[in-house]
Amino acid sequence: MRLAVIGVGLLMVAGCVPVDTYHATGVSIATRDQDLAQCELTALQNFPVQTVNRRTPRHFIPARQVCNRHGNCYIRGPRWSGGTVYTVDVNESARARGVVGCMAGRGYSRVNLPRCQTEGPVAVSTIMPQLTTESCAISQRDSALVVTPG
Repeated sequence: MRLAVIGVGLLMVAGCVPVDTYHATGVSIATRDQDLAQCELTALQNFPVQTVNRRTPRHFIPARQVCNRHGNCYIRGPRWSGGTVYTVDVNESARARGVVGCMAGRGYSRVNLPRCQTEGPVAVSTIMPQLTTESCAISQRDSALVVTPG
């Protein structure tokens, strides 16, 4: 039950989160999606996934006395903490910058638009319109984000 309440809350918040997308006036959504896929492929080829193992810092915790609410006390011995191994892709940020640069080279701008607050059906163009202060973005079933003038 608790997870269902959290899930509903997340869905409500997700509807308010702005949409980050690429935009170029007069270009079709299909062309934009193809260009993005090509830029992502090129970035992956130029900056392949390169995972390395790292560790969190280790630190020493000296011995200390610990007492519970009943007044029972004991000495908690000295110990080391940290040193957890984790994996990171060292090329992730370079790959992301490669995609942004590639898309900019193809004439796209990265835009952050509010989600459209629409009720009922919406007429959607497959061509990206000129942006205005009233522009917003909607999600279609195929996950393509479409920019619509207000």
